[in-house]
Amino acid sequence: MSIEAPENRLFKVEIAPYAQRHFIKSFERKYKRNWKITLDALKAQYAHIESLVRNNRIPAPIHASADNLHWILKHSFAVAGRDTSPRASGNRTILVTDREALTVCVLLVYHKSDLKDGDETAQWHAMVKSNCAEYLSAFTL
Repeated sequence: MSIEAPENRLFKVEIAPYAQRHFIKSFERKYKRNWKITLDALKAQYAHIESLVRNNRIPAPIHASADNLHWILKHSFAVAGRDTSPRASGNRTILVTDREALTVCVLLVYHKSDLKDGDETAQWHAMVKSNCAEYLSAFTL
């Protein structure tokens, strides 16, 4: 996937209402101050989303629009103050980017145990389709 863009473009990062109402609340209760530190760090990272993808600091987009201006990405993260790797933590974010409007929206923040047993990808696809459809118009999912 080609990322043709000027270096260091800054993206505005926002949290989708569904993400805020659901899983983020459980992270806030469980991790308190460490969650605030983690969320601030994630937002700071996501403001540089193109650089993260270009430099393989975040996996390549799972889905891209036909014009490659919109991406859906899945990112593993660790909560601040925990002695675990992002991958081993089981914590994930699902993001949608608009490379034209320079926005990143966090659609989901979850731990793998928040989902039912079975196919993790199918479950987050279903949650995004039913609760965040307004962000998916550029994609054929």
